[in-house]
Amino acid sequence: MFGNFRAACDRGFELFADAIIDNFDVIYEDSVIANDYYDLYFIGEDLERAALYKTELLLPQPNLIWSKWGHGILELYRSENRQEFFFTTALHKGIRGSFPLIMNTKLFHFNRDAEHPKIINTFGNVMHVDGNWDDDSTFIMLYSTLDSMLTSTIYQRQFDYNIDGELINSSERIFELVKDGIPVPKFSNINPVSNDLRYKLFPVKTDTSIVLNLIDELNGTKNFITELKGEIKTNGWNTTSDYLFLTSQFQKDSTELIIVNLREMNLTRRFSDLGEMNFIIIGNLLIFDTGVKENSYITLYRYRRDKIYSTIRITGGCGINSIPKANRIF
Repeated sequence: MFGNFRAACDRGFELFADAIIDNFDVIYEDSVIANDYYDLYFIGEDLERAALYKTELLLPQPNLIWSKWGHGILELYRSENRQEFFFTTALHKGIRGSFPLIMNTKLFHFNRDAEHPKIINTFGNVMHVDGNWDDDSTFIMLYSTLDSMLTSTIYQRQFDYNIDGELINSSERIFELVKDGIPVPKFSNINPVSNDLRYKLFPVKTDTSIVLNLIDELNGTKNFITELKGEIKTNGWNTTSDYLFLTSQFQKDSTELIIVNLREMNLTRRFSDLGEMNFIIIGNLLIFDTGVKENSYITLYRYRRDKIYSTIRITGGCGINSIPKANRIF
């Protein structure tokens, strides 16, 4: 018996990973329920376009879920509980004149129980598009497009959707290119406080680096962790708030990923590679992508044991949310 669902999932995974058991189920009120390690949706190449894949995590084996000509996937956005998903697609991505161009951009939605992506909006040709979950109930989509007649005018449009992919709000802002420049939608990926409110990021910028400190509110201490070579891109805390994961970009195409044990206040591992090193935390697994284009792949890392559990590879490359630096998406 376990105190909660997540503790049962984590214990089952550790026993499986250590080859003590060959499978496990999580049972609640006499019913078997999907455990945290059941699956992972990710993006990989299929027929020279970015497509949607799924794999089990216990024994990774990628399976193609959705691939459609003219609809190469730009980015996959998953809710925090990994039940609801949105993704954007395009026919082509490049430059027209002096401006970025993403052609025939569309937005799709699906959920974990019904793997049938449905199109919910068509944005046409845009300059930039990005999305973010505001919480587990609202997804925000932003895109920018040139006025078809007055090319000095740029429209930035926002659409808010509920978990069923239904539009609940929309708004528009107008920018003048000469005065305002090109608006680039950007969401903050920094979560400065741990889930239990005990720990807080305290970075200090110097002339040559960023000094990463952590404040322990319970003990009233500030602890030096490491020096970072570049700006903090994103961070995450595991559900039990005893590990911190953080990425920083130290060169144009290079990223560093660090893992910090919060109870011991020490740096347990540092990864660095080309690409963005997007990551997701699932129980006792840190899952992240490394490399770019056809050399990109996904790593499953047991952060409590400091051991690589497995890797996921697709011919043509793959990543957590997209194929990093992909030459082609359609």
